[in-house]
Amino acid sequence: MPDYGTPYTRAVLLNIYMIVWIDNGCNLSDRQEEILSNFELLASAVEQFDSRFTLRALRSIASIRKNLRAETLGPVIVRTYPQGDQKAIIFLKAIGTNANNATLFLKKAETVLKADASTSSRRQSIPEIDVFIGILIQVFYILHSSYLIAY
Repeated sequence: MPDYGTPYTRAVLLNIYMIVWIDNGCNLSDRQEEILSNFELLASAVEQFDSRFTLRALRSIASIRKNLRAETLGPVIVRTYPQGDQKAIIFLKAIGTNANNATLFLKKAETVLKADASTSSRRQSIPEIDVFIGILIQVFYILHSSYLIAY
């Protein structure tokens, strides 16, 4: 697992990655698509009141964990929440960007995603998705030895 050094270095690298990601049209990697597909499972669990979908999403954390980085979570958060959403800003700050950059990323991504026809993935956020992202951030902290922040 690469060592990104200090939290400041991680924040700078995340900011650079997010700017490049937005400039390249907000295309997602396979790992990010996997996380978004888990959101669909959680939505199905809520709609059908069936816990099997939730368990499937939670079990996938083991495979997601192997490549879980801020560069993976950042675009997923930006893609999931609308511009100006406080939860998105809190989640982006939690993975290493500051509030001003989080707001900037949300605004820039919103303009790129408006031009994209695939904005159907951006739906009303349900609490289960917020909890799932929170769990991924906890796993991210533990993997990067930020135990005091994780607990």
